[in-house]
Amino acid sequence: MIESLKWIGQYEGKDIHLLANNQSNNPLSPEVYVAETGATHYTRFNAFKTANPTATLQFSLVSLDNGIGVTLNQNTGVVTVDPTVNANVRNFIVAATVTLGAETKTLHIRFHVHRSVTSAWLSPRAGTTDFNGQQPRFFEVK
Repeated sequence: MIESLKWIGQYEGKDIHLLANNQSNNPLSPEVYVAETGATHYTRFNAFKTANPTATLQFSLVSLDNGIGVTLNQNTGVVTVDPTVNANVRNFIVAATVTLGAETKTLHIRFHVHRSVTSAWLSPRAGTTDFNGQQPRFFEVK
């Protein structure tokens, strides 16, 4: 039985940022994890499917329809934002649904659409934060 799902994005982000006229770099499917009832850890969906061959993973647009400048591959989760996307489209949600028999669980992943990049920087600034002797750096854009 499926207890819950989670998405672990690249760099363990909580959402995905895309520029108009761009495509998500990686399919979402390898980043969906499943916790089975009673399990103490999450398993990548691909490994879960190996143990449960009838399990399926489907992606769908929750807050938008295909054809308005955002397209979604329902099998892989790859999202494309067209250059002509409506200016009012700033955010949208993609649902990832895992089904095993009659059981279904869904998680939601938020996407942000940007029209341009005006600046970029590493965060946090060097020397400002210490994480056990290491200073992780993240690339941020504005």
